[in-house]
Amino acid sequence: MDWREAAENGDTDGLAALSNFTVVDEATGLQPLHFASKGGQYRTAEFLIGNGAPVDCRDRFGRTPLYLAVFHQHLEVIRLLLEKSADPDIACQCGTTCVSKAAENGDMETLDLLLQNWATWKTENQDGESPTDLAKRNGHFLVWSKFGNCEKDRVRELHDAAGKGLVEKMKKLIKAGVDPTARIHTASSALEVAIKHKQIEVVQFLLYDTEISQVPTSQRALSVNTEMKTALHLAAMVGDPATVDLLLAAGAIVSARDKFGKTALDYAVRRRRDAAAEILRQWGAKSTATNETSQ
Repeated sequence: MDWREAAENGDTDGLAALSNFTVVDEATGLQPLHFASKGGQYRTAEFLIGNGAPVDCRDRFGRTPLYLAVFHQHLEVIRLLLEKSADPDIACQCGTTCVSKAAENGDMETLDLLLQNWATWKTENQDGESPTDLAKRNGHFLVWSKFGNCEKDRVRELHDAAGKGLVEKMKKLIKAGVDPTARIHTASSALEVAIKHKQIEVVQFLLYDTEISQVPTSQRALSVNTEMKTALHLAAMVGDPATVDLLLAAGAIVSARDKFGKTALDYAVRRRRDAAAEILRQWGAKSTATNETSQ
């Protein structure tokens, strides 16, 4: 039995004779871990990874061991590869990702596992088809509907992470396709949630990180809610001087008014947020007649 058959059939003893676990089949570019994953051989895949086989190796068509495990619906091998840090977002040459293949197969268990490991569902293959399109074309209604729910669930996760100061989790969610400015209906954005919970590290991340958005920092600081309140209004209302200062340094407009005609300073004074009000004045905010009366 040669190494290809040994890997695909789970003959670990036969593979043990190999001196190189990255040997490549010349015709296909497949390596031992590809064959083990394709054959659903959990123990063999575990053995190969433990002996240095690269978890994200690719064949001639750009397919990884994880892609082949997803294609053949070998859930335990998929779980193993993900635990060993396989990248679920690597696409084959035709642009098909693991999520796309699971959607095409109607494989809900695999899809759930991939999404739990931060795989993105916002991709297109070379024909312009998204995972949702592939699920629709193949009549997998449950998979198709799952993507609609996934969008909302992940926005909720992003907002929860923002309120708790979990920047690394936010990075994973955004990398997986969550819009950092997304709102559910008319609810708050992640930036607004972070401000309300005084998570200044999250505020700084959302304002300045260049990997999550190409929108300039100054524009990010100008976002408004349904009442036309800016992030600066909210920071003043909460009374967090550090966040007020950060927003102003990022380009927030100190004189901006909401739909009630109120500035950030109006709210800081009304709510007796003295430290925040002082920062606003240092940046040029002027007391209005309303402010003076409130004082």
